[in-house]
Amino acid sequence: MTILDTLGAVLRRTFRQPNLVVSRSMSAADVPGWDSLNHLFLVMELEAEFDVDIAADEVARLPDIGALADLVAERLARKDTPG
Repeated sequence: MTILDTLGAVLRRTFRQPNLVVSRSMSAADVPGWDSLNHLFLVMELEAEFDVDIAADEVARLPDIGALADLVAERLARKDTPG
């Protein structure tokens, strides 16, 4: 499963949108129910799912889901780097 696949599952679960089709180019405006409170829930879900630290304001500045996937990949790579 790719990071984007897992992100999709987290988005569907967090926003209670079981049929949501997730792509790298979609943004918060494309997701029904993505408001400030659910944004915080999303960040908590992402941190738990991927076991990484992500600040809510970081996610808010990202232009799209693709950038979010890249941020998660970067955090996962840092975890795997010794030192």
